[in-house]
Amino acid sequence: SSACNFDSTAGCDDGSCLFDDACGNCGGSSTSGCIDSSACNFDSTAGCDDGSCLFDDACGNCGGSSTAGCTNSAASNYDSTASCDDGSCILSGDGGCTDSTACNYDSTATTDDGSCSFDNDGADCATAITPGLLGSATSISGDMNGATASSESQTTASNGADRWYSFVAESPGVAISMTTSDFDAVIELHSTPGTLVDAEDVVATNGSEILNYGSLTEGNTYYISARSFSSFGTGLYDLSVETLPDTRCDYGSGPYGVCATFKADWVGCDDYLFNFTSQTTSDNSTYQVGFASTFVQLGDISGLEYGDTYDVAINSIYNRADGNGNTEVIVVDNNEPCVVVVDPHPAASPKASYDCTSNGPMFLGQYLPCVPWICGNTDWEWEFTRTDVSELPITHLRGSNNRYLRLSDVGGLVGGGTYDVRVRPVFTGASSTYGATVEICIVGSGGAPQENIPFVAEDLEERDVIDASASVAIYPNPVTQGNFNLNLSGVQSEIINLDILDLTGKTVQAEQITVSNGSVNTVVEIADLASGVYMVNMMVDGKLQTERLVVTK
Repeated sequence: SSACNFDSTAGCDDGSCLFDDACGNCGGSSTSGCIDSSACNFDSTAGCDDGSCLFDDACGNCGGSSTAGCTNSAASNYDSTASCDDGSCILSGDGGCTDSTACNYDSTATTDDGSCSFDNDGADCATAITPGLLGSATSISGDMNGATASSESQTTASNGADRWYSFVAESPGVAISMTTSDFDAVIELHSTPGTLVDAEDVVATNGSEILNYGSLTEGNTYYISARSFSSFGTGLYDLSVETLPDTRCDYGSGPYGVCATFKADWVGCDDYLFNFTSQTTSDNSTYQVGFASTFVQLGDISGLEYGDTYDVAINSIYNRADGNGNTEVIVVDNNEPCVVVVDPHPAASPKASYDCTSNGPMFLGQYLPCVPWICGNTDWEWEFTRTDVSELPITHLRGSNNRYLRLSDVGGLVGGGTYDVRVRPVFTGASSTYGATVEICIVGSGGAPQENIPFVAEDLEERDVIDASASVAIYPNPVTQGNFNLNLSGVQSEIINLDILDLTGKTVQAEQITVSNGSVNTVVEIADLASGVYMVNMMVDGKLQTERLVVTK
């Protein structure tokens, strides 16, 4: 009964049953399959279609669903969902406007990137300008005659300008000038035509205007609209565009000591502004040089921390003329910061050669130095811990950044005592740590008189002598009479301690001199001094000043 020639009247089968083939033909032998020749699985032997036809997807996969696009990640139109590349990638230098009727037609572009722009709100296409560098502005002459005059006010005009110009920013700073004797000029700076960045207009009838700006994005295209102050102004004009260069870090990342010198690239500006931003905290420190110098000492930057890393952006500052003959300060942003690493905090310790073993006992009248010399600190904190008997440690602030400490200035030190001594520099707004400990011994009560133990001048480094800011003069020198004149200026303290030492190191005269209004002008009597060479030591503002004095009688 399943045969296509079933005979319901037959009493027995004679072997003649036939059946439908794949295409429904009774007793036939046809096969079914895809009979669409455009299909990727076309079957030329099939007698009928079975609905199995498949077609290539965008990437040529039979029956697949892949999409094609730009698979080059460096291209501006990279498609992360594309399975195969369709040749549409736009790489740097390839893309641009390929429409020759557009204002920004690029004859070198091989691929249209959709950037084509045409007349800007009825204004002429922008004329491209390449700005000159500082001191060599690029000038273009034009004529306002025949231009479409703007009916908008000078404070709101953002389109409908008489003339349009475009330029590519070579730095964040630009100076745009328009000069004319025929009408009052108005110039505007746009990020895109109609999107105002800044504007300058001539309120008086001086016929010129200058627009200075310091926050452009380097590499972006900007537009200048140039027009007359009124809707009927016409005439000749000159437009100039000048790049105000930004600066960069000239030195590498370091690391640097906090009092090392750092430098910016010289760009011919009037001042430099250094901005230090910590990578570990939210702290920000700035330093403006104050004149056209590219150098800065890191120790002059308030708040700079030892052991920190900073992002440093340096702004260049220009004093530029505006259209009304005034001077305005233009800060040109730096958008490419560098990295500066500051060394960890330096440690200091008492000079090891002054310990009990090497030096022997010290007198209370002697000076104990610490090493190394460290710049930028405001004070030294000394700590004395007695080791021969049990006493609480003695902490003493030197009172200045002089690294030499007279032991007699430390309250509580006693003759015959042995002390572990350590020291650390003190900085404004910054922490510091103690360095290595040195054990010193102090002469007992039976030792030599303290006043006969002078400051050890040969231990001085040059910087310890010349670091004082005060000016010192001793005259006459050599001295033939019983006195000499002493002049000091620029003194901050109220009292000057003066010691005169002979060549054996013995103190032969000591006195205190009062300072009046930051200066000293007095006569020092030396009637009892014999002929010879002496050293005059003066503690001025916590710093040692040493002068050589010759007495001839």
